[in-house]
Amino acid sequence: MKSLIYLFFGIFGVVLSAQTEYDLAENYFDKGEFKKALFIYQKLHQSSPSNSNFVFRIIEIQQELQRFDQADAQIKTQFNTTNNPQFLVELGYNFQRQNKIEKAEENYQKAINTAKSKPNYTYAIGLRFEEHSLIDQAIEVYKLALNQTQNPNYEYRLAGLYAEQKDVKNMFLSYLNYTENNPNFINQVLRLFGEYISDDSDSEYNQILKKIILKKLQSSSNIFWNQMLSWLYVQQQDFQKAYLLERSVYRRSKSSLQGLIDVGLMAKSAKNYAVTFEVFEYVIQNAQDSRLVIEANRQLLELELLRTTSPDLKQLKLNYKLKMSVFHNNMLVGAAGATGTTPFDSTLIGNSVWLDGSADFFKRDDWAISTDGRKEFIFSMWIKRNEFGRAQTHFDLIPTGHTSYNEGTHFIFAADDQLGFSVANGGSSGGQKISTAVYRDIGWYHVLISYNTNASILAASRHRLFVNGLEITDTSAFTAPSDNQSCLGNGTGNADLRI
Repeated sequence: MKSLIYLFFGIFGVVLSAQTEYDLAENYFDKGEFKKALFIYQKLHQSSPSNSNFVFRIIEIQQELQRFDQADAQIKTQFNTTNNPQFLVELGYNFQRQNKIEKAEENYQKAINTAKSKPNYTYAIGLRFEEHSLIDQAIEVYKLALNQTQNPNYEYRLAGLYAEQKDVKNMFLSYLNYTENNPNFINQVLRLFGEYISDDSDSEYNQILKKIILKKLQSSSNIFWNQMLSWLYVQQQDFQKAYLLERSVYRRSKSSLQGLIDVGLMAKSAKNYAVTFEVFEYVIQNAQDSRLVIEANRQLLELELLRTTSPDLKQLKLNYKLKMSVFHNNMLVGAAGATGTTPFDSTLIGNSVWLDGSADFFKRDDWAISTDGRKEFIFSMWIKRNEFGRAQTHFDLIPTGHTSYNEGTHFIFAADDQLGFSVANGGSSGGQKISTAVYRDIGWYHVLISYNTNASILAASRHRLFVNGLEITDTSAFTAPSDNQSCLGNGTGNADLRI
């Protein structure tokens, strides 16, 4: 057992020592202390002669020190020993460093010829050309490899090289060919293309990309090319063409409406409301997912707000109820066993209820809350507002018997439609958070309140507000509760809850 332990630590020590020496050698190399780096790399090469990284670094250092004859000897020795055609590239580059261009070209061609006869070496040869910024040769090798193997991954290497050459047409083509076979890469390609494509459909790069895509569409049935053309139309603000193209794609694939939704949202951002309306009408007619139908209806109602300088909020509320009623009758029949006609469709979210603001509320009186419970609770609810520009209280937790707001916890929509959560402490603030954002959406909100004033909790995190899963961090007013602040303020005894 001891022998095994000694052996393990011995091997570990050797590996650790080699890594430390390698790091030291790299450090010397980076600082231009080539002789020191060379000494260590030669030592590493002696201990690991099959590690080509050490050899390539030794050759590079010899060239930096103008020791071209020694580099030549090293390269030839390695080539004769391994028959690795990468060293033909190194031999050519060593001649190039000495301005012996004909001999350099001769060895580069030998490496390329080897790539033709030995496809297994193609990628490695291309990488050596890339390492020395020999772009033309690297492109020739990768194109050769692509023809030999039909491996689209070579398109990615080619695209990067074309970019270095500022050959935008071939860069576009190679990135597109690669992405057609690697769809997870699409977002990266679109970000890159965004640096070249503008909203001017007549610009050079826009025309180049359009011609490539249209040519591909003549020979390929892959909807990827339709989607790329749609993306181009969106960049050019031609949302009508993008909509028609995405609609065609959906009719062919019937897989997802997301492409259409994206076009609709981008048209909305560009204030092209006519296309936005067409898109979401189409989504409503074709969506199988009830959530998409609700969201599309919400978008259409929001359009009414955006398109009108003085919207009729009462009419919008009525339209919303009518749309949701149609949705309920067609897609959620019997969801909650509701019958008849009501001014509010409570089946859209189970067990929901309409409080008209007159005097009705839910309550729980004389509620015994533990000492720890007064310092820590989580409360969540769904809320759909039916009026704006008026203060609305949605949650009160006050000491039993109190009728004023000077003690306890309160959650409200303020008269300016900001969301507020506060603790009153005998008339003074025991903590408050009021949003900067205003909430005037006629749809549903999910609100969650987290309250924890234990001393171990950072002050800024003691009362937190979330709306639709997103935490409110941008506030117009904020006061952190003190350590162990009770949600009942200075009140003692039991509590009354009002919703």
